[in-house]
Parts: sequence; C-alpha cells; structure tokens
Amino acid sequence: MALRAVFTLILLVISIATFARPDPVSDTPFRQEYRSFLSEGLSGRAREIRSIAVDKDDRVFVATADGAFQLSENGRWQAISPDKLIGPTYAIGVGREDHLWIGAWDGLYQSDRKGGFRKSSAIDSPITCLSFSGESGWAMGPRGLWKLEKGAWIPKQINLPHSPRSILGTEGGVLWVATDRGLFRVQRDEVTHWYRKGDQILSSEVSSIEEDDQGFIWAGSSAGIDILTPEGIRVRSLTPDQGLPFSRVTSLAHHPRGVMWIGTEGGAVRYEDQKWSLRHSKRWLPSDDVHDVAFDSNGFAWIATGEGVSVIKHKMMTLAEKAEYFHDIVLERKTRDPGYVANTRLLASGDISTSTFEDDDNDGEYTNHYLAMEAFRYRVTGDPVAKELAQKAFDAMEFLQTVTETPGFIARSTVPVAWIDDPHDVNPHRPHDPNRIYDEIERAEALVEDPRYKPVEERWRLTSDKTLYWKGDTSSDEITGHFFGYFHYHMLIAETEEERKQVRDLVRRVIDYLIDGGFNLQDTDGTHTRWGVWAPDRLFGDLDWSAETPINCAELLSYLKTAYAVTGDEKYDRVYKELAEEKGYLEMARAPMPNDPALWTHIDASLLTLTLHALLLSETDPEYLKTYREGVRQWHDEVEDEYCPLFSFSAGAIADIDIDSEACVEFLRDAPLDLIEWTVDNSKREDIDLVRSPELDHWQTDRLLPASERAVMRWDRNPWTAVRGDGGRVESSGVYWLLPYWMGRYYGFIGAAE
Repeated sequence: MALRAVFTLILLVISIATFARPDPVSDTPFRQEYRSFLSEGLSGRAREIRSIAVDKDDRVFVATADGAFQLSENGRWQAISPDKLIGPTYAIGVGREDHLWIGAWDGLYQSDRKGGFRKSSAIDSPITCLSFSGESGWAMGPRGLWKLEKGAWIPKQINLPHSPRSILGTEGGVLWVATDRGLFRVQRDEVTHWYRKGDQILSSEVSSIEEDDQGFIWAGSSAGIDILTPEGIRVRSLTPDQGLPFSRVTSLAHHPRGVMWIGTEGGAVRYEDQKWSLRHSKRWLPSDDVHDVAFDSNGFAWIATGEGVSVIKHKMMTLAEKAEYFHDIVLERKTRDPGYVANTRLLASGDISTSTFEDDDNDGEYTNHYLAMEAFRYRVTGDPVAKELAQKAFDAMEFLQTVTETPGFIARSTVPVAWIDDPHDVNPHRPHDPNRIYDEIERAEALVEDPRYKPVEERWRLTSDKTLYWKGDTSSDEITGHFFGYFHYHMLIAETEEERKQVRDLVRRVIDYLIDGGFNLQDTDGTHTRWGVWAPDRLFGDLDWSAETPINCAELLSYLKTAYAVTGDEKYDRVYKELAEEKGYLEMARAPMPNDPALWTHIDASLLTLTLHALLLSETDPEYLKTYREGVRQWHDEVEDEYCPLFSFSAGAIADIDIDSEACVEFLRDAPLDLIEWTVDNSKREDIDLVRSPELDHWQTDRLLPASERAVMRWDRNPWTAVRGDGGRVESSGVYWLLPYWMGRYYGFIGAAE
C-alpha cells in the first residue's frame, strides 16, 4: 500500500509539474539598489546636512549647520579648515578647475591648490545658494547676488527677493532664481517673474530649480513641480495627482542618465521614464527630510538629509545571485540549535552585529518554510548541501515532537534553560509569553474579550533532563506548517528507505495524536490548545468556531491526505473520505477563504497556501480535484492583485491557474537586500488614499506599493498596511524571499540565471 501511494504521488507531481505554462521568466541581470549611511565624524548640528557636492575625483563634501566637511577614504567626515571656517554653512559646489566653493554664514570660501581655503574678500554676508556652469558662477544670499567673472565676484544690482532658495545658471547665460516670492528668470539684467497667479506656477514658494538633459527647467515648490521651456513657458506640472508622493519639494538634482531626483519632506523621489520611486524610511535614509542630492561617477546618489548622509548605490545582479546572498545570511545568523530558522532580534536598531536569537510562537512553521525551500533548491540544483540542510531542519521538526515526551504533541519552540532561569544570561531577551498565574478577575476579563480564550499558566515546560524548556499551547498554524514541511520533505528529499521511514513514523505519530484527540490538538493538560480545533462538532456545531470552519476543514483534509501519501496506510484515507463526504469537510474546502471583511486576514491566506499543496498534488479522485481547484481559485481570487510570488506560484503550480509571473519576478527583483524590519510609514503620502481594505483592522493603502517602498514582512502579514515595521529591531531570515524563488524555479516560472 505504501509503495502504491508513493507511486501515485510521483505520477501526480510529474503531471502537475508539466502543466502547459508560459515560458519561464528569464533571470537576466537587473539593477539592485542598496544603501550605506555615513555619519561617523558628524555630531550635534553637524548632522543637519544642508548641501552636498561630489567633484570629478568622487570626493564628497557637505555643508552643514555646523561647518563644512569632506568624506575621507576611511569613511569618516573631517572638518574643512576648522580654524578658518567656523559656524553654519548653507551651500557647497564644485566650480571651474574643480575648485570647491562653500557658502557660509559670513561669506564665501574657496579651496586653494594646497588644499586649504581662503575667504572671498568681495562677500561678507551669508551665501545660501551657488551655481556653476562652464566658466561662470553665481552666488546668492539674503544680502545680494554675485557673478563670477574672470576670477572675481562682481555684485549684481538686480531687484530680486531676499529669500533665495536655489539658483541655476545655464550655459546660455540665463540665471534662474527660486525664492519664497516666486520664480525669477534673469537674462542680460532683464528680470521675468513667475508667481502664483492664474496658471503661471503651482506655488509662489519655490524651493529649487534644475535643468534636465533636454533643456527644460524644473521648478520645485511647496505645491509640486512646474516644468518650463528655457524661455519660461510652462509645459507641465507634477503633483500627487500625477504620482508625486509629496507636494512639498525641497530640492531637485538631474542625473546625467536622464533621471530626476526630487528631495521632499517625506523622502527622496526618483522620476525615471515617467515612473516614480520613493526612497524613504531608515531602510534608505537617516531622515526623510531631504535637503540635497548629488551624484558620483558611478551614478550613485548621495543624499543629504536632516540627520546625515545616505548613498544609494546599485549593482547588477541576477535572481540566482540574490538568492545566494540571502542564503548566506540564513546560514550566518538565522539558524539556531537544533536547526530552527527564524528572524533575529537586533539589540541596537539597525545593527546586525548585535543580532541575537529569540523564540517565536511559530518557530516550527517558519522552519518548515525553510525546509521546503531547501527541498526545492535540492531538486533544482542537485546540491547535496541543500539536502543536508533540509535534513537538519527536518530533524529539528522531529525534535519538536519528541521533546514533549508525548505520543504525538508538537512543541512550538524550545529554548535553553538559561534563557528563563538565569537572570544574568548573556542573551538579554526573555522568551515570549512567560509562565504566569491568572487571578479570577484576569480570567473573567479574558473570557469576556474572547469566549474561546484559554489562560495557559505554564506555557514553558521543563524537559526531563532539565536542559531545555519547550513551549506548548501549539496552534493550528504550527500544525499546518509542519504538514507542509512533511509533505515536501517526503516528496523531494526522502530518497532512501531510512529517510522515508523517519518521515513516515513522525507523520504517523502526529496524525494519530490528532485522531485520538477527536480531531483536536490535546495539550498536556488534557484539553485542546487554544487554536488546535478541527473536530466536526466544534466546527459545525459551535458558532464561536464558525469563522474558522472552511479553512480548518481544508487543513484537516490536507493533514490526512499527507498522512496517506506518506504512509500508504488506508486508515487515513478512510478517515479522510468520511470527513470529506459524511461530515461536510469537502464542501467547505470549495471556498476555504473567508469573504467577510471582518474575518479576512492574511494569516488565513498564508495558511491556505501551505494547506492546498498536498490536497492538489496527491489527490486522484476527479470530483475531489474539481472541488479543490474551485477552492484554489476562490482563495487566489482574493489575493491575486498582490502579485505575491508565494501565493501566485503555488496557484499556478498546483491548479494550473494563469498567473502574472512577470509581476511576481518584479517583486523578487525590487525587494531590498536589506532584511531589517525598519518602520515604513506610507500614511502621509499624498499620492495614495488610506482605506480599510482588504482587512478592517488597520489603515491600508489603496494601491499596492512596490516592495522597495514597504516594510519587509512575512506572507502572513498584510502588504497593504500603511504603517508597518519594528523600528529596525528585527532582521528577517530572508526565507520569505527564498521560498517563492526556489518554488518558482522548481515549477518553471523562473528560468536559470543568464
């Protein structure tokens, strides 16, 4: 019987894997962005960067609220001539012959050939704006305008407001001036003024001015951007209606590659090929208050902010190289004894050198994601290391069962005794959900809040050898994750009889324990865990469980189908069919995803991804398959517009549903290399609306933002959430990316690297 079940499973896997599909998306090199923060040597007011410049030798200079600085080769900022240049500076620029000019509170400074600086004797008032073009240069402040002519700064008596914010001198000898009182064009001492009147410009409060590669003039203001011809005829405006994330523009910088970088109060915006990209939050910037942008010879963007400097770099990568990068992180700092793979806590925000392990309620589920990923990787590459790592993860999952010293109960996690008993342990994180005593009032409060709530006082239980604590009250999420791992381990890894026996024995223990418990997960106290309920009388007879009925029915059918596929024991097939046909479980699986907005969660969407594989890949009955495919379509219809590669590749692989593979691959490309869970706040953006959909609990964006503009997250969280993250205190394992990538490779949605 076991051989027949295994043979049937192999045939089905081959059949499913050879569904007619579009050609794989080619893994061609793409531009991968990443960033570095540079703040060493800056302190106090010097961290407020007001202007930034890069010379032809890629030396970087900044003007700050407390002096001017140059970036040394060792990445530390050094003050420029501190004996002469003391106090606030406002502007910095590179002029003819690569001379550096600094606009300061007391005038204008120029570098000399010996590396020192001398102050211009012609100017003794604040200089806030500089512009250099060819042989000419312009300097301006609240006390006047000067032009560089034959090496000397000549004052220009032109009637302009005393609030210059940005100036631009063009090759044609035209000077553009952005002020708080409008936009001005000066040519041969003739002044033309644009201000907020009629449809001249969006706002009279103009902050920045820049020329693009076609000669058009861009004027940024408090209301957006106006684009004008060299003569000053407005041809277009860019506001949030056109996709600009924030109206208030603080700076403009044109990249020679034809890209405009826009500084705003909410981050740095890139406008390229009529597409917008926002770089904000500490994933990209030390502060979202952007003051200036400059470029080096590599095309890297150096961004001056109110809290320091970020350089956004890029390199060419393939998805295969990106997968290797994330995989190295897993092995380096995400694998905890005896083989759990999970996120880690950062003791100092954003500092991966302070990464430390901690337990997670779903250590089992997430490690099974990793196990399946290594199984797909092994089948794609044949790498024996992938098999070894999958085996190590499976051994850890077996340990989560045997550590409980029960016939088949599974622990959520384990931690060393010192994590709980030793207050001086080097790991400063106490495990989550510590043991505690509930008084009668607390029990009553919990019961009122949730009539199904189970106050578990002893979540952490000491092993008999007193070396570990294991965590109980295991949830349905955990059991679903385990069976997802068992199924793929058996299908893709277990090649020898010894390996197949190991997985058979474990699956048999766990499924028998569920059956013996009346299809509930009985904890060591003799009652079911809070979430471990699949019994017919509870799902169909207890209204408090009605919301979970469809998905829990599908889950239990998936466990039993996995058990039959792995063991070949007809007992599990009989129980499976009895529940499916006589108890109504099959009909529930026809539409397993809740459609009530009050009940809709991405946790369910993610769990169904894990649940449906075994049902579709190991079922042979045409009527059952028809029902399950309807269930897959109902589930996928709910999440299709998220272009989640895990959801979409699963739907395409197991049910031959048409998916947008290109959009899924675009997510994999756009996802940052930075796995730190920085808090990303999109709630203040003006190019989106906030809505209560698809979930009701939190404000969400009305359109799905690119991966690079939202927080790093697992797939059981809501990608539409407007504000998400953990302040840089958590680093993802990267498995959220690796699992769909290798699944996509295995099922032919993604091609090998070119």
